[in-house]
Amino acid sequence: MKMKLTILVVVLAITLLMACSNEPKSTQEAAIIDSTKIKDSLARAETLKKEENKVLGNITFGVSEEQFEEDLAKFKSTLEHNEFKTVFVIGDYIFSDIKGSFDNHMLYKLTTSGDFIPYQRYKEELLPQVEALKTLIFESYGEPHSGTGAPAGNSIDKGYSYLAYSWNIGRKKIEIRVTNRDLYYTADLKIYQPAVEDMIEKREADKETRTLEKANDVL
Repeated sequence: MKMKLTILVVVLAITLLMACSNEPKSTQEAAIIDSTKIKDSLARAETLKKEENKVLGNITFGVSEEQFEEDLAKFKSTLEHNEFKTVFVIGDYIFSDIKGSFDNHMLYKLTTSGDFIPYQRYKEELLPQVEALKTLIFESYGEPHSGTGAPAGNSIDKGYSYLAYSWNIGRKKIEIRVTNRDLYYTADLKIYQPAVEDMIEKREADKETRTLEKANDVL
């Protein structure tokens, strides 16, 4: 009986010592730990803020049309391209066009149109282009937050844009899409601010509703 009590006392003592060793040794140490956590949180918040404002290369959200064209020209000048500058290359990704979309004269969306690939070359050329784009985004943001890639076959309806992968970075969203352009397919990149796009769509829907209401009043 004494032996059992002795063992129990030893176990309790060890447990108590372990609990004490895991606690901050002083109020000052606890304050240092809290301060470090706050600094880390602020650093992560600052990094997220910078990343969510980035679009592509030196281009950022919120710039004017004029500034966008200037930044885009600088960005293109850093890329490999063909003789006529109609096709550009980033890593292994080939694209033919970059367009900016604006709300109140501020950039909120950028889209690239990939190289036009004949539907007969879908598996051999289109699918590798999707994966080349994925690799580029992965280097900055890791694995996609959603999406399982492009369909294995060229089964996308004409005019439809299929979501292959997407990432959410704060207020920014990145999408890799496959678009059926009749005889050709393209691997496209879309980088945008969902909140702004949703607001624009709602504004257009409200405008259409008001137009219909006015037409009904006339009738």
